[in-house]
Amino acid sequence: MHVAPTTGSNPARGPKAQRIIVLAATYGNGAAPASAGGFLDDFERCPVIPGLPLAVVGFGDRSFPAFCGFAAEIAQVAVQRG
Repeated sequence: MHVAPTTGSNPARGPKAQRIIVLAATYGNGAAPASAGGFLDDFERCPVIPGLPLAVVGFGDRSFPAFCGFAAEIAQVAVQRG
């Protein structure tokens, strides 16, 4: 197991990775928290590893309509990239 912050990390860096789990907190109404600034840009540049399972777990406050919006953005990028 390898745990890394969202900022400056490469989720697919380890050659022994068998799966990736991204834990994504959402600030307010769907925004990325300050600690995750730039994660989507980094994530979009990561190499795609065919067959490597990826799960996105979102956390947020249900009092906002887009309470897990940041996690949804990450999942959307993952689906678009295959």
